[in-house]
Amino acid sequence: MKKMVLALALVGMLAGSAMSAQLLTGGNIPLINNIVGVGVMTLDFSSAATVPVEIGNFIINCNGNSFDVSWTFANSAEFTKNVAEAILMTALTIEPNANQPAGSHKGVGVEILDPAVGSGLGDPIVATGGNILALAKTGAAVNWSPTDQTDATTNYAISMKARWGDASSMLAGLYTESIVFSIVATIN
Repeated sequence: MKKMVLALALVGMLAGSAMSAQLLTGGNIPLINNIVGVGVMTLDFSSAATVPVEIGNFIINCNGNSFDVSWTFANSAEFTKNVAEAILMTALTIEPNANQPAGSHKGVGVEILDPAVGSGLGDPIVATGGNILALAKTGAAVNWSPTDQTDATTNYAISMKARWGDASSMLAGLYTESIVFSIVATIN
């Protein structure tokens, strides 16, 4: 009887059920993707800008794998008072700001310097399609598509600079250029 009980216990163990499962756990890092721009409204048009003059600043934050920035000039790179009165930009560049904010970081892998583009105003960013001023004058968007980054770009300052000819004969008034800008992030 003892053998029979042991045999039944052994059969019960061999006939038991088994289960296997897999558990997936994780979390999410939310996308941070923004650009903030500030235009300079104190430009002095009473004489020619023979050296690059800062006309705007942009701060970029992006933790996507890559990003594309776009600038479109509503007046085709002209400071206008009305349709008939305009001060033409003679050079235009978009480059890293020399005075980066505290905590600023350009994402590792983001390629920005290309001295061949930008009308000789320093080391500008790469404009997709060529010269920044030439693109702006056509009304086409000036696009910057840096290479993929391996860590986040945070508080990275970009400076837009321009030159213009002698405007001392122009009539008094406020001359402006409206620049529309955007950023698009890609997540892989």
